Amino acid sequence: MSPDAAGAVLRVVCGVVSRPDTPGRALVTRRGPGMAHAGAWEFPGGKVEPGESDATALVRELAEELGLNIIVGPFLGQADTPVGSRIVRLAAYACRTADTPDLREHDALAWVDAAGLDGFAWAPADVPLLGAVAEHLDGPG
Repeated sequence: MSPDAAGAVLRVVCGVVSRPDTPGRALVTRRGPGMAHAGAWEFPGGKVEPGESDATALVRELAEELGLNIIVGPFLGQADTPVGSRIVRLAAYACRTADTPDLREHDALAWVDAAGLDGFAWAPADVPLLGAVAEHLDGPG
């Protein structure tokens, strides 16, 4: 999807984060009060700053938002979603951590398997990636 105006595409990354003690489950977080789409669930992540790679942005965002040290794994998919006057281009990556999340911006978290994905009210940009995430969670390792 191409934007109507320069700068109308916001590059965002999210991590489908698993831990050794949560095989087949991913971390999902609920956007806290004061955040856009407060109360909506998402795969944690954030904006890619100028000059950053997707992996660098994911490492930075998950450390800032959740206190997680992560290993960024394979690319799972990307989707463009109109949100307000811009396009949110969200790229999802499988990630691993051994850390316990510390909620700093979000107000709730859950570890969810593929079958449980339908039980959440998702942020609009995450919705198109649910199929790819479910396939990843149902896959080997």
